[in-house]
Amino acid sequence: MDKNFLNILILIAGLLLIFLGLAPLISRKYFEEIYRKIWKSKIEPMSESDTYVYNRYIRQIFPLLMGLTLTAYAFYGLFF
Repeated sequence: MDKNFLNILILIAGLLLIFLGLAPLISRKYFEEIYRKIWKSKIEPMSESDTYVYNRYIRQIFPLLMGLTLTAYAFYGLFF
């Protein structure tokens, strides 16, 4: 296989991972849900559902990091 072809596939995979990492973060529905839970409720220890929401956003870091790494590798292979 051609090296450029593999770099293009890696670039596509990286862009998809970036999209998968960013899509939930910019979703308005989740923002409103978290805003109502945290700021309009009493200050209490975090419940299981609150920790799930926080952990969910922490889990979005890994697809973003993988996507950025793959995209950078593909750009390096294509242009340098």
